[in-house]
Amino acid sequence: MHKKMIALLGASWMLAPAFLGACNFPDETPEPDCDASSLIAPGIPIEDSQISDSLRPTVEWVYDGDCEPDGFRIEFAPRGDFGSTQAVVGSTNAATWTWTPSADLLPVTRYDWRVAAVSSSTIGPYSITQPLWTGPVCDGPYLRAPYLYSPAMGALVTNPSPELRWDSREEGCLVPYYKFEVSTDPAFSTSVIEGGTTGPWEAFDTQLDYLIDCQTYFWRVAATAGMDIVGEYATDFFSTQFGDSCEGQIEPATVRGTLWNDVCPAYGSCTGVLPAGCQCLEGAIAGDGVRQDGEEGISGVAVHVGLGQCPVASYLPQYNAVTDADGNFSQTLPPGLYCLWIIETEPFNAALEKPGWWTRPVAMDIPFGYTLALVAGDEQTGIDFAWQVAPPGSVQGGVGGKLWSDLDADGELDASEPGIEGVEVWLSSGNCDPAWSNRNGGEDPTTRTDPDGAYGFGSNYPEEWMSLPDGDYCVVVDPNDGHFDEIMGEGTWTYPVPDAEIAMTPIHMRSGQNHTDVDFGWGQPIGVAGGLGFTATQNLYCRFGPATVYDVIGDLVPSEWSAIMGRNNESTWVQIQNLDRAGTCWVALSGGTVDGDLSTAAVIAAPPTPTPKPVPTDNQRPSVQVSHAEGPSCGEVIYTATASDNVGVTRIEIYLNGALVQTCDNTTSCTFTGGAGSYYATAEDAAHNIATSETKQAPAEYC
Repeated sequence: MHKKMIALLGASWMLAPAFLGACNFPDETPEPDCDASSLIAPGIPIEDSQISDSLRPTVEWVYDGDCEPDGFRIEFAPRGDFGSTQAVVGSTNAATWTWTPSADLLPVTRYDWRVAAVSSSTIGPYSITQPLWTGPVCDGPYLRAPYLYSPAMGALVTNPSPELRWDSREEGCLVPYYKFEVSTDPAFSTSVIEGGTTGPWEAFDTQLDYLIDCQTYFWRVAATAGMDIVGEYATDFFSTQFGDSCEGQIEPATVRGTLWNDVCPAYGSCTGVLPAGCQCLEGAIAGDGVRQDGEEGISGVAVHVGLGQCPVASYLPQYNAVTDADGNFSQTLPPGLYCLWIIETEPFNAALEKPGWWTRPVAMDIPFGYTLALVAGDEQTGIDFAWQVAPPGSVQGGVGGKLWSDLDADGELDASEPGIEGVEVWLSSGNCDPAWSNRNGGEDPTTRTDPDGAYGFGSNYPEEWMSLPDGDYCVVVDPNDGHFDEIMGEGTWTYPVPDAEIAMTPIHMRSGQNHTDVDFGWGQPIGVAGGLGFTATQNLYCRFGPATVYDVIGDLVPSEWSAIMGRNNESTWVQIQNLDRAGTCWVALSGGTVDGDLSTAAVIAAPPTPTPKPVPTDNQRPSVQVSHAEGPSCGEVIYTATASDNVGVTRIEIYLNGALVQTCDNTTSCTFTGGAGSYYATAEDAAHNIATSETKQAPAEYC
């Protein structure tokens, strides 16, 4: 069964458990005699998406039968196939209501598990089946666009509520969440339905009829990690036809090409007759950009496709194709003008061996890539890319790395720790000198860190193919630089030498080596106990970036505290570490108070600004009501929230015992099934007006 809900992207990995099939723990030991007809189904926790970091997870249940069974049978099955040879079966005695596998489960796998009471070799009714995923979890920040397979590209959909299905392209790790969107606009300026999975579910299904007849729709899905880290979108389109015919349906076009490793046996200045397979590019010998026999295709590389002429919106893709084992790729597209390109520096394009350069199309051609005008039914082939790996000795070594904000001051670069932009890095010739003070009088080359904190000198840096001859060098970051304090804030070095006055790393350049991990860690009193913190003074959204145009990915309730990781330039928004909800996200400073001196926090660059959606002018808050009813099984309560508004309801959230347990987007009704407790709901309209319902109490007597 797939999730049939639209869930807030910032929902936590595991919802608060409510036990199904049992009211409570028995007050006394059941009678010892128990025949098979007296066995009942055990109760197990109801959890949307449980991810286990261990390959030997411990599960638990409760049993409230009138008599005591002989024991319990526990079954784990990959993807719910309990008849599989890979299914795992265990047992416990009657007094033990927990179980841990004795051997490792398969990694990165969805298991379904269930438990049943056993008496005299008779297996009683099974509990409900509960999903559980094994890790490890992908921690980002670079996640591949998933593979979309239903509806297929250009498919004709015959019902108004199709299931969306996709597969992860990540290998060796589990994508914790996905974000999806369906729109009639290929630029996704508006959407007919959007949301996120509450776990690694690779499908979305709903009973809501969200499509209309004879219409073309575009849909996209992105893998997300930590909820504030959204990977690349994969985009497809389909058309609807509920009746016998439609007019004006889009006939798709197709582009095809190949990526291969271009080989040229020579390098240096162009003189005389060039060897076969070579050409002269701006005075230097390089591959000829023509595929020769024996030149192998390169697999697993993302080919980006964007709407418009190259360069398209700073090279922001709407579609992403991936090369197959032979280096081939294809993409089906609606008619239009497109740009196709590859970014060799993306971490998931590691198959493009570095250093190297493009020989087709030629990277010196600005802009880089192919601009294609596609008409209905068109098929364009030969959209090829050739990459030449630098021959040994052709490129002398380079130096680069990252300067990061070491939030936990442990001297190690963690995935959640941001880079620091705009800091000057020096490359001094000779050995490192503790008394260094720009000893060459300003002649030493310098660079500044980019928005991710990365910097580079020489051949390892994506846009700066400067050759560094063999010799000794020193990479230096000097806190005495005039702009250092305003960029870095208060703190001290944690790497490479803790508490050093000047951060420096010696480099011994030999035989064209590349030194790509010359990193620097700056420890600041933020994000750790006793450091800067933010306390919400009202219900507050936590967003992907420092402005209301960014997506909401989580929320805070009054009095909730979070560690501050940094601030924007204007100090009007702060980035917080909100582990129990959204992960890392941004909140408006006006919605809370700061513990400590905010000026000491690092300035963190904002992500690219999204295209704002039109917001109706309206001051009327939605109307929202809540109710509850007895669930279908013992111990269950069905919570319902309904809302209405003059400009349309965009989100309903249900809170149980103070915790967000359910989010529904673009609907007027939202339900959640769980245990008894105090509950309320909030509703938001298209003008971002928010209303809160009255708080009610669901009784615990439903059993």
